[in-house]
Amino acid sequence: MEKASLSFDKRKHPRIKVTIPVQFKVINETDEALIALEEKKILLSGRSKDVSAEGLFLISDRFLEKGDILKLEVVLPEEPKPVRAFSEVIWLSDHGLQEGKHGAGIYFMALRDEDADSIGRFVASTLKQ
Repeated sequence: MEKASLSFDKRKHPRIKVTIPVQFKVINETDEALIALEEKKILLSGRSKDVSAEGLFLISDRFLEKGDILKLEVVLPEEPKPVRAFSEVIWLSDHGLQEGKHGAGIYFMALRDEDADSIGRFVASTLKQ
C-alpha cells in the first residue's frame, strides 16, 4: 500500500490519498433485470486514489457514466472482510491519469453500519499516522 496523506478541500469528511484495490459491478438495470443478470455481470477491478467516509475516487480501465450505480467492494488494509456499498458515480475526471484509465467520483449511497465503521476507523487511523 502506498503512503496515505490528507487532502484539504471543502468536503464535510476528511479525504485521505491512498491506493487500495476496488472491485465493482455496474448495476443500472431494473430489479427484474438485475436478478436475471446478476450472475452474468462481470466483476471489474480498479483502485482508489483517495477515500473518505462518504466515497472515493475510483480509477479503472472502464469508462463509467455519471449516474451509474455500482455494487462496490473495497479491501481495506487490516480489515478481515471487504467493505461493500451500493454507490453512485457523481462526477468524472480523467485529468492526470495515464492513457486508457478513467476516473470517477463515487458516493456511497448505502453501507451497512459495520462497513461504515470500518471505513471510519481506516480514515481515522490513517490520519493519526
